[in-house]
Order: sequence, then C-alpha cells, then structure tokens
Amino acid sequence: MILDFFRADYSEVIGVYYDEEKITLSRHINGETESAEVNFSIEDDVSEIEQLAEKISVICSQRGWKTSKMGFCLREGAAVTFQTPLFNIPQAEIEDAVKSWATAQFAEDVLYTSIKSDGEIWMEAILKSTAKEYVTAWNKNSMTLCALTVKPEEISTQINLAKPIEYADFVAEIVKNKKVPNLINEYLSAWDYKKISAAIVALFFLAVVGIFTVTSYQYYTVAAQVDILKANLAEHDDELRLKNSIDENISEMKRLNEICAAQKNSIPTFNALVKLGKIADGKTYLTKINISDNDIELEGIADDPDEIKNYVSRLKTNVTPNVKLGNVSSNDGETTFNVHLTLKD
Repeated sequence: MILDFFRADYSEVIGVYYDEEKITLSRHINGETESAEVNFSIEDDVSEIEQLAEKISVICSQRGWKTSKMGFCLREGAAVTFQTPLFNIPQAEIEDAVKSWATAQFAEDVLYTSIKSDGEIWMEAILKSTAKEYVTAWNKNSMTLCALTVKPEEISTQINLAKPIEYADFVAEIVKNKKVPNLINEYLSAWDYKKISAAIVALFFLAVVGIFTVTSYQYYTVAAQVDILKANLAEHDDELRLKNSIDENISEMKRLNEICAAQKNSIPTFNALVKLGKIADGKTYLTKINISDNDIELEGIADDPDEIKNYVSRLKTNVTPNVKLGNVSSNDGETTFNVHLTLKD
C-alpha cells in the first residue's frame, strides 16, 4: 500500500549495552543476528553519555551498519526500578499506580514504563532530562535512539550472571517489535518524516506546474479567439456591440498574459522547491511552505536546535544565500522554527 512507503523501516535494528568495561552490540537484520564487543573505558573529564554515543557511532561506521533504529540497555542503577506482585494492585489501577510511583521518585519531570510478567509488574523511571541527554547524544553522532530501558529481573533468572549480549538482544527486540519496557516511547513515530517532507515538496511542485499549464492553455485559447474576432471585425465594423466585446476580450488577454508572465518568472521557485526536497535529512521536518513572488516561508520541527542551524546552513549552500532564520521555540522535547528565503536580491 502507498502508506507503507512512508512508514519507518525496522528491518535493521541494533541493540547496545555497556557494562563499564566493554560495549556489546547486537545487530538484527532480516531475521539474522550479528554481534560485536569492543573494550572501552570512560574518561573522567567528558560526559559518559557523549563518549558512549561517539564510540558506538565509530563502531557501527567501521562495520557498515545502519544506525537509524537503535536501542540502549541501561545498567542496573542507571534508572530507578521496582518489582512487585500484581495481586497487590487492582487491574484497573495499574497505570495510575505506575505513574504515581514514578512521579514520587523525582522532584522533576520523569519518564516511566512498565511490563507485566509471571504475575508481577516491573517498573522503571528516569529523569526526562537524562533521557533527553541520550537522545541528543545519539542525534549528534547521526544515530537515532528508539529505545532506552533496563532489563527486567524476572526476564533473566539471575540478572547479575546474564551475558552482556543478552542485554543487547533484549533492547534490540524492543526496538524491532516496538514493545515495552521503553522509557522514550514519546520520542518515537511510526512514520518516516524524511520521505513525507520530500513527498510534500514534490506534490507542491506538481500542483504549481499544473496551474502554470492550465493558465498557459487559457491564455493561448483566448488569444486565438481574439485574432478571429479581429479578422471578422473588418467585415462587420458596423456591429459596435461586437467590437466592445472584442475590447473586453483583449483586456482579459492582457490580464492572462500578466498571470503567465508571473508564472514564467517563478521558475527559480520551482528549482528551489526541488532543492528543498534533496537536502531533507530526516532530522528537520517541514510542516508548511508558503510562496509569495520571490519569497519562500518555511515552517518545521526538529528534535534538536543544533539541527536547525545545520539545516539553515544547507539552505544557504544549496538553495539561496538569502536565508533568514525566524522564530525558534522548544516545547516538550520538540523545537519549532520558521525560515525566510529570498530567491532574488
């Protein structure tokens, strides 16, 4: 189906776990798995999350692995966890109970998740700001983090003796099947916004071309009619009413000519729209395009303000140097922006 083309591709996912000694990666692709282990130690003067993201990016790049769908399994203690029998919580109150437990752990905004298994419920909670650090660090290294979690104890009978690859496999399956527990579900989408943005630009371009074609046809049709009427005028110069009608058609022809001239001058706009589609990278998503004469107004969203700066830089390099960044505002982990482009000085 057409909609399937715009859905995010989960055919290749990577799960990652770090045990303070080595990074373990598990790649799941087309029903097969591949793993890798790399010794790694954190430097004291740099953020652990940023160091991990950078190293993971290098490892994947060296192996030619796609990094658009990744999950990271946290160590015990990196998030607050709690396990309790389900019979202590009425079924109808489970969701509220998990939320109440999570918000009680932190004084600030918190993300939480839970999973039920073998008559028990496992809960996880983490500061929203901490989760944002992981997502941002992955984005800065051209990777997309789709899952962040701690492996529940009941899924492994002896959590301390489990192999690192089990943690990596666990979070890879969460990404692949879009399952719980996942602390960053709110950052996920079932759609590929890069493809959607490109499709919007292409459809807009086709619509403008269609308008131009129809207008041109109308112009030449009216012009032909006026020529015929002028030829007949010499034979019917006494028909004043007909002459007045011809004059009205001439005025209409001039008006259509002006419309066509404006459409012809919009060829730079067509080229700019095509270039906008080519520089889409899946990190900034256009939500609105307005065109007026030689000006283009863009509105969009991004996961990180830095990506907006990168997008503006690409606009100046690939579309037009006359680019002005307007309002930029952030809300609930999403940054909105607008940009003004002038195609002629």
